[in-house]
Amino acid sequence: MKRFFLIGILILNMVAITEYGKGVNKKEMIIPEVSQDSFGRVEITFRFERHDLERSNQFAIWFQNQSGEVMRTLFVTKYAADGGYRIDLDCLPKWVNRAEPEFLPQAEIDAYTGPTPLTGRLEYVWDGKDRHGKPVPEGNYVYYIEGNMYDKSTIVYSGLILVSDEEMTVRSRFEQNEPFEYRGAGMIEDVVVRYIP
Repeated sequence: MKRFFLIGILILNMVAITEYGKGVNKKEMIIPEVSQDSFGRVEITFRFERHDLERSNQFAIWFQNQSGEVMRTLFVTKYAADGGYRIDLDCLPKWVNRAEPEFLPQAEIDAYTGPTPLTGRLEYVWDGKDRHGKPVPEGNYVYYIEGNMYDKSTIVYSGLILVSDEEMTVRSRFEQNEPFEYRGAGMIEDVVVRYIP
């Protein structure tokens, strides 16, 4: 008797689920988000040489979409992020212009700020999330590594990353603004950027 009772309940549940499914609008169905793991990561490594010079050793790393919107800042040296750009108008001018740190919450700035590293090979990893912690869609993204070598002399490495299913190593474009300065040269060198799905 118990067996018939359980089978009856099971059949009633199946009918109820089937009938409920007929009335559900597919547009209203909840579709789970794609796992963040599917976006992979971007690894940025470079050799950093710390110099004993004023107005030097500051750098920032960030990603933008192709419309120019800053998707995520990975790292900024503490002096610059803590307002050094207000005192020294030549401190990471491209990052300041794009990221507009004066309008960002302090907690967000603190999350990617760190002390100026010691000389050595450095590595930073972007997990494919934007500044709000949400996965970015597949598409093209531009990375920037900007550094203050000495006084008004800055360097910028940049390159295009295609977030897709294929691994890629990106060749960086190098720029140095005028006036050209030899002091502080070699601050950031041997930049390697890889996208790993």
